[in-house]
Amino acid sequence: MNTIRNGNTFGFDAARALTAYQPFAAGTPGCSLAVISERELPDAARTALASSAEKLRFGRAGVFWITCTDAEGRTLTPRELQELLVALDPLGFVMADAAAAARMEEAFGTTCAQDAAGRVAGRTAVAFESFADMLASSEEKQRAWALLKRLA
Repeated sequence: MNTIRNGNTFGFDAARALTAYQPFAAGTPGCSLAVISERELPDAARTALASSAEKLRFGRAGVFWITCTDAEGRTLTPRELQELLVALDPLGFVMADAAAAARMEEAFGTTCAQDAAGRVAGRTAVAFESFADMLASSEEKQRAWALLKRLA
């Protein structure tokens, strides 16, 4: 019998998915916000998103980091991305770049307008053209924060 400490069936699914998709996903089964990007985000973007998650009450360590293309150039198929995100069952999604938004559109058969908030698979979602680039100016940072607040 497979069990995990808290006995939560959803937690077991998340733990299994994190193991199966280890090159593409990082986090713990209790995370509640999924940040999806085409490639690994720069440290400044990760720090800003982790701080935002904390301010929005997802918790600083409450983020699943999903990278659609790993360091060796392998990519998640739309089906794999959907399977991973359904198993993780986050409360919200952040698509950090246009390529991640396009992958989410394929995975869930929906539209993810860039630099806007919306819904994907019944969850609140925010899609950016490039979150990392928005950190270059205080005006763009404020615009990004205004979008992220829509997740709360």
